[in-house]
Amino acid sequence: KTAASVILACTVDEEFTHLGSSDLAASGIAADLAVVAEPTLLDLVHCHKGAVRWKIRTKGVACHSSTPHLGDNAIYRMSGVLDALSLLAKTLAASAPDPILGPPSLSVGRIEGGQSVNVVPDWCEIDIDRRLIPGEDADRAIEHVQEFLAERLGSREFLEFTRPWGKMPPLSPRLGDWAAPLKVAVKTATGREPRIIGVPYGTDAGPLGEAGLPCVVFGPGDIAQAHTKDEWIELDQVQLAAEAYFQIAVELGA
Repeated sequence: KTAASVILACTVDEEFTHLGSSDLAASGIAADLAVVAEPTLLDLVHCHKGAVRWKIRTKGVACHSSTPHLGDNAIYRMSGVLDALSLLAKTLAASAPDPILGPPSLSVGRIEGGQSVNVVPDWCEIDIDRRLIPGEDADRAIEHVQEFLAERLGSREFLEFTRPWGKMPPLSPRLGDWAAPLKVAVKTATGREPRIIGVPYGTDAGPLGEAGLPCVVFGPGDIAQAHTKDEWIELDQVQLAAEAYFQIAVELGA
């Protein structure tokens, strides 16, 4: 067999805005398949959710806390927004799911506001994480939130939506004929036939897949150990993954 030619792309900012993989996808890179290294327990991931993240700010009027009736508390205004978003999150969870990845989701991951305990706050801001399933559009997802809040709150004059700082498209399954040789390569390296699965998190494969490049996410370790206090990985899995990457290049070169 003749091994495949391999392009190693070391992309940056995967976790936040996917700038590296987005630039790589836009470059028109000449490749037949992308293998994106992530902890998959040596299974083959052929689809995953995407994400869009942005901020919502409520505006108020500051005044001294001894006379709060003279101001307009932006944090109190945000409480109504949060109640509405909690309802929307439940609605999304019960919406039509992707057959592999399940339903879309929404969560509020961060909140801040005000300037001092003795001042009625004139601003409050939250960070929103909206997970997308294949077929959903990031901009439309934001518009849906705007429309939902307008309907629930009756007004959006006290609200500001920032431009999204992170857009990561979902990865749709499109391995096609690549699936069989990938399974052979991984089994040859590990002695175990890998599953072909979908996952709820996002990866650099999102922008590459959106550009039309077939993608598989594959690597050692468990995503459950990511974002923990002490991230770790079994060295046996690292060794098996290294052999699997080699076998993928050999098998796909045929």
